[in-house]
Amino acid sequence: MTTKIDPTLEFENSLWQQGYSSLARIDEVGRGCLAGPVVDGAAILPARFAIETLHGVRDSKQMTETQRERMNTIIQKVSVSVGIGEASSDEIDEKGIPAATKLAMMRAVAALSPALVGRLA
Repeated sequence: MTTKIDPTLEFENSLWQQGYSSLARIDEVGRGCLAGPVVDGAAILPARFAIETLHGVRDSKQMTETQRERMNTIIQKVSVSVGIGEASSDEIDEKGIPAATKLAMMRAVAALSPALVGRLA
């Protein structure tokens, strides 16, 4: 039996309380297709926006197309920075989907300005 964990802003709140002012969030865009790349997006959002607007948002794949489009417009408008990362189908074949997904995430974060790749664990 799988236990569902509802996402909260608890982790982010603890970082803001430690003095961090900018946090990047990552969402996987393309996974589950039989062929093609895996794509991830990253965005640095102001804390106030995250608290007021992202509260209650779960997995983007569970949102309707209209909800995703609306949220995308809002995120593009208020983001400090947005980055897109991709891992090719060849990289998926070579590394496997988990490693290729991580690679796409790291590329999305590296595409942010300011780049945060040096701060990734």
